[in-house]
Amino acid sequence: PLLIDESTTQTPPYVLKIKAYEYLKNIIFMSAFNFCASGLLIYFFWLFSLEGNNTTIAFTPYIRRSQRARTPWCTRKGRNDGRTIIRSKVDVTDELATIDDVLAVRQYTEASILYRGQPEGINAMKILGSMSSRRLPYNFSETPILSKGSVVSPQWQFLPPDITDGIIEQVKEIEQNGLLSTNPDSVDGLPSLHLNIVSGGKPLFSKDESSHGFQKGIQNLLSLVEPHLYNELLPIVQTLTNSTSVLISDIFLRRYGTEVMGGESRNRISAHYDVFSQATAVIALDDVAAEGSSGLYTTAITRSQGDSSGRTSNHAALRRYFPLKRGDAIVHTWDVLHGVDILPGMDRTSLIVWFTSNDDGDVVSPWLVNHPEITTNDVTQFVLASAIESSVDEDDDNDLSESEPLDDSLFHELDTVDQLPQHPNDFYLQSASMGNAFALTRLGSLCEMESLTTQQIQKAVSILDMLRPSLDLPQPLQQDFKEQDGKVSFKQLTRRFWFEGAMRGSPMAQVALADDVMEEAAETSNEDMELLASVLFGLAAQQEQDGALDSLSRVVEFALSHSCIDSEESFLSSPVVQTAQAATSCLGEDQSHSLLR
Repeated sequence: PLLIDESTTQTPPYVLKIKAYEYLKNIIFMSAFNFCASGLLIYFFWLFSLEGNNTTIAFTPYIRRSQRARTPWCTRKGRNDGRTIIRSKVDVTDELATIDDVLAVRQYTEASILYRGQPEGINAMKILGSMSSRRLPYNFSETPILSKGSVVSPQWQFLPPDITDGIIEQVKEIEQNGLLSTNPDSVDGLPSLHLNIVSGGKPLFSKDESSHGFQKGIQNLLSLVEPHLYNELLPIVQTLTNSTSVLISDIFLRRYGTEVMGGESRNRISAHYDVFSQATAVIALDDVAAEGSSGLYTTAITRSQGDSSGRTSNHAALRRYFPLKRGDAIVHTWDVLHGVDILPGMDRTSLIVWFTSNDDGDVVSPWLVNHPEITTNDVTQFVLASAIESSVDEDDDNDLSESEPLDDSLFHELDTVDQLPQHPNDFYLQSASMGNAFALTRLGSLCEMESLTTQQIQKAVSILDMLRPSLDLPQPLQQDFKEQDGKVSFKQLTRRFWFEGAMRGSPMAQVALADDVMEEAAETSNEDMELLASVLFGLAAQQEQDGALDSLSRVVEFALSHSCIDSEESFLSSPVVQTAQAATSCLGEDQSHSLLR
């Protein structure tokens, strides 16, 4: 009720109505002001109370990772059809993992992304985490369907114990003197911790009776391994590759472990292909890999009968470790995906031999260009593109920046040169059209650098539409390729390529896309983008991708900084928090609690 002074009783009624309206308006305004002020006080009180409970709130803008960490590569020296689209609801159970690991990884990854924040997506992430934490041995009795000419061949007890002991003793002496190479590795840019013995077919040092120190140590190592490698291993590899022109190109040693030399550590090398080695032999010099749960691994890629493409993935759940005792060797060809991951607290030393038939100085590997499946095999096309790209990177006379055709001398009168494109981007596009995860990821980085020609852009759009129509993308990524000026958006091309790589389990693509999406989410406060970024970082963290776990933690902090969370229950019910918990459930309670504290 309005309280009106008696003096106003003689005032005309319409004046009373006006005064009553103004009075009511003032009351409403003051009530709204008091309500907002009280809300702000409560909010700031809540922030200070969280700080007292050791909860961290991040208000800093999201900062993305460097470009190098998002670019897949191969050594410089050294089917579920790819087009399948899951449109129906995925039955997320762990039964699929017992049928086909490659199919399981693909479908659980898609479920995690497409059903992000929902029970199906959370459950899929937990199953993927469980699969990724396994360390399974390679089963030599179950021969996978390999491409024509592919080889995975064990050579049991190839080096006798006295030779392996002699090598280890000599390496320790060189290591103690700080003489291992710490140059950046061509695969990941980390210190290589390797020791060259033979390079380019020539010994690092020629035999000299007066040599001493480091030079003498290298000569001693060559004397120990030379008869076994040249007289025994070389004929074996020539037989396996069906080529008498195959020769030994490089011999070197690699060390893995914590603080191996001068505080430098290396516990792994990511999965890769050997671009400039037709075949590779890895010889164990210790028993670190004896149980088949540590050391050298390949990935379980079993292709469907009659299908030789689109089944590539370096997902951690697909790793299969070679059970190698001291002196055992594995010979594999260039098209066998492989990497190294040793368990914490272990030290590993291995002897590696590269074989090549490229003895006439050609910079492009002839076994790639003349491969019988060059026009149909996605792995061959990706590795050849990487070989061309890395060759040109080392040659100042060739510049790929303008996507011009390469000089014919790179191919040097090879049989199939007239039938092939001569630019690596075209090979990447061919490989990507068959669903190759590595080519898709690489093209994402090339689009980020705007390195495609107009013709290549048109082909890229066609490939992406074929792999997945835009309506089947997560809503935050459903944008048209063309901008307002009619030009194709490199930003959208970049995201689409990384998305396809991420869906196939590539941790590099997952982190790259998450970085890009989260950067926009930080500017627009788009909660679905934040959730998508948390899923992608979580999937990469499960595979122990460098920096993914830290990035996931920052996404959680950023999401909580602008959310209305007033209790532990609301905190734990946050989709981003639930995603982070699911992603880290396989990493141990310490990691999970540290992430969400």
